Amino acid sequence: MNEKKIINVGIDIETLSTKPTAAIISIAAKSFDLGDEHVSESSIVININATRCAISGYDIDPETCKWWTDKDVEVKTGLLQKACTIHEALTQLTIWISNLKKNESADEVIVWTQGSDFDLAILRNAYSKEFPEKNRDTTPWKYSNARCARTYVLEGLKLLFGYSDKPYSNIPDDGQEYKSHDPLSDISRTISNIQFVHNTLNSKVNEKKI
Repeated sequence: MNEKKIINVGIDIETLSTKPTAAIISIAAKSFDLGDEHVSESSIVININATRCAISGYDIDPETCKWWTDKDVEVKTGLLQKACTIHEALTQLTIWISNLKKNESADEVIVWTQGSDFDLAILRNAYSKEFPEKNRDTTPWKYSNARCARTYVLEGLKLLFGYSDKPYSNIPDDGQEYKSHDPLSDISRTISNIQFVHNTLNSKVNEKKI
């Protein structure tokens, strides 16, 4: 019996609130290898019109908006380019994932976000609002295929290096420059951390040191 082919996809969002009902202003998704899948790297960035999100009933928090005023001008400018509706954005993300699976002849997609209580919760709310189906999760991935990158990385680092007040200091510099709160940059950094932990754990297991 042939094993199912899995594609790993990292997703990061930027929002104007921290609530599950938050207005999303940008979504970035990127495929990546985790092991020997040999998946072609692909990515998508979709910017969303905040005003139209608010009109549609998504939450915009004044404190979060104030927080955004202090962020990098280049990042903020990028978030305002080619902004579409949230419905259009989720449709684009669904099509991108569908095409990715088709192009890689994959059966399923596993989605990684930095935290299950933020990105995933907000995306699930948006999908259920824009594509309502009774008693059905309408995200383009199985509920059981959602992964929390923070938990995976932190628990992996603890297993590899023991407890640390600054666990991420154990991850070597990968030579890339990342821009905070640029969604594609953020998810690229998250993916790099996942791959480091995964590859290091596999190496240790193969050496029979764990």
